[in-house]
Amino acid sequence: MTVRAPALSVALALAAIALGQAPAPVTLADLDTAWRRVDRAAAAVLQVAPLTAGTVEEGTRPATRADLIDRLDRSFQRFRTKVRSTPRAIPIDARAIETRNPAAVRERLERLVAWGLVPPTGFLVTGPADTMTPRQVGNALGHFVSRLAELTHRPSSRFSPDLMSDGS
Repeated sequence: MTVRAPALSVALALAAIALGQAPAPVTLADLDTAWRRVDRAAAAVLQVAPLTAGTVEEGTRPATRADLIDRLDRSFQRFRTKVRSTPRAIPIDARAIETRNPAAVRERLERLVAWGLVPPTGFLVTGPADTMTPRQVGNALGHFVSRLAELTHRPSSRFSPDLMSDGS
């Protein structure tokens, strides 16, 4: 049985949590692998061309919040043409974004928060550390996918009777 590196690092992180130790930060290679899997699955569902092959980032450098914000924004820009509804405006705490994030990612982070793809008070906006744990990356990717699904699919009145126009 072969165990891939990202699966192994997640297993080690879970073991560290169980032992009461702080999990090691996610590496850039692990983040890139997880993001590419999410992006590939979303592209298949939304019928968008997959990412060009490109190489997966290598190395053991810890991934930063800016790395994840960059990848989420790239995915959203690719899938934006498939958005079927405009969400309600989500208030943005510009001061939190300015004080806790580098200037290079602020505009992208504000866009992701405005569309609801990143929680306005989540660790990507307010996180004290620049590196991320496996749980934080999983939460961010899961939130992104759930909101992307909500934005790109119209609910059916057949399965959501409250959406029927006659009010019954």
